[in-house]
Amino acid sequence: NDARQNSPSIKFHPVGDGADQATAKILDGLTRTIEHSSNASVAYDNALENGVTGGFGYFRISVDYACDDVFDLDIAIEPIKNPLTVYGDPMSSCADSSDWMECFVTEMWTRSAFKRKWPKADPCNFEAPSHDIAPGWYEGEDIRVCEWWTREEVPTTILLLSNGNVMHEKQFMEAKDLFDVLGITEVKRRPSKTYKVTQRIITGNEILETNDWPGKYIPIVPV
Repeated sequence: NDARQNSPSIKFHPVGDGADQATAKILDGLTRTIEHSSNASVAYDNALENGVTGGFGYFRISVDYACDDVFDLDIAIEPIKNPLTVYGDPMSSCADSSDWMECFVTEMWTRSAFKRKWPKADPCNFEAPSHDIAPGWYEGEDIRVCEWWTREEVPTTILLLSNGNVMHEKQFMEAKDLFDVLGITEVKRRPSKTYKVTQRIITGNEILETNDWPGKYIPIVPV
């Protein structure tokens, strides 16, 4: 009840060189828009309720097109109704899952819905522990599909530019002509590392989809 009366939300704090209160307020406003448009309070309340009644819950971050006829992408915060469908990294030590290198999320599909989504795929069930299915709700004809999330460390080189900005060398080279016109040059470089996150949709015997995630963390958040 306390959590429902004082709903949690994301808050930005200006910390570090170049940070300022005005930018933090802009980011707060953008985040409130994301939370409002995706009805994030439902995701937060669901995860909190699961955490109170069962010890843990989850919500997730997703990115999808704003409408069917545009190329704009929207960020959304979505609930994970059943926390027992999530299998996090057993080697994790961070409470917020920021160090997860692997994660599985399973979901049951009816055979007809599966064939509509992946008409050429073999409807082979993904085997997993059955404790995420309530007795009497599973008839044996549905197909379990799994999201397999992986996070891999990738070496990179970062550049300090003459205008004070820092960016990856790959990004700089992609826009080098523009930087040359603006007179922005490389001042310093050093080796660094980043992370590549990949989502694979799998059945018992094949990978149905492979999708790159634009962030560096697996977007499943435990509560």
